[in-house]
Amino acid sequence: MEELQELKNKGFIKTDTYEDQMVGSMVMKNHFIGRGPTLHMIVTTLRCNHHCKYCHAAVAPMSAKEFDMTEETARKVVDTIFYSNNPSLTIEFQGGESLVNYPIVQFIVEYATTRAQHLKKQVSFSLVSNLTLMTDEKLDWLMERGVDICSSLDGDEWNHNNNRTGYDGNSFEKVAYWIQRINKKRELQNMGKMGVLLTVTKENIKNYKEILDTYVDL
Repeated sequence: MEELQELKNKGFIKTDTYEDQMVGSMVMKNHFIGRGPTLHMIVTTLRCNHHCKYCHAAVAPMSAKEFDMTEETARKVVDTIFYSNNPSLTIEFQGGESLVNYPIVQFIVEYATTRAQHLKKQVSFSLVSNLTLMTDEKLDWLMERGVDICSSLDGDEWNHNNNRTGYDGNSFEKVAYWIQRINKKRELQNMGKMGVLLTVTKENIKNYKEILDTYVDL
């Protein structure tokens, strides 16, 4: 009998409630149809101060400013995003390194916030960054405007710096410092810890204990 009931629940056996059951199932499965996309990613620049071994992006050198998004383009991008009929929108800044073109990040946050108010929509923001160009002034501005921050941490100092090459300095020291500082500020505002992502490679997976210890420490 249990098997029979399971077949009925999954729609393999037609019952008196079969049609209502299938209609309800289709409604749940396709609830998003007719509503535009929520998540919109904006690449404000292709420039980056790292050359990570596993990077999938077509990064440009720091000197190639022609790969920065202009304010005119940024305005058009935001206007296009708000064509979506979804009442709740999320703009995520990707790169390149987003903070390389920080003034355009600021412009988009301010302009999109104003557009959302006029159109009675909700908009949230997320910044993906390696944090090496972060400053207290930038952090305060981003947090005051509710911009969420996410970064990459590929483990302890050796594993992180081995993966994330091309940086003129100690990338691990920078990201570890800012992870701790951001989390401390978020704690004061009763917010959860910032998002941190690990990229697993055939090199660093052998050092999983060190990687896990680093995550626990931070």
